[in-house]
Amino acid sequence: MESMSNGPFYLPRSDPTYGGTMLIDGIVNDGLIDAYSHFHMGICAEETAAKYKISREAQDAFAKASYERSQASAKAGFFDKEIVPVQVSLYPE
Repeated sequence: MESMSNGPFYLPRSDPTYGGTMLIDGIVNDGLIDAYSHFHMGICAEETAAKYKISREAQDAFAKASYERSQASAKAGFFDKEIVPVQVSLYPE
């Protein structure tokens, strides 16, 4: 599973100009912006839904069915070779 809250910030390689430099959010820059249109992925989704007349209810139903299929597949063991359990302790020993 991804950890978007641990995504890096980037600094330009060039020398900073007078007044400092701006950090670039790696999640937004590399993960949420479409490389071709340079639109935020949320905007792409909204425009695609409008273009093809996909209702919010249909999107939610598709997401629910997809989640249910993934859970059934995991329970049936289809992902046993791909999913590795990780034990986490909340308290140091």
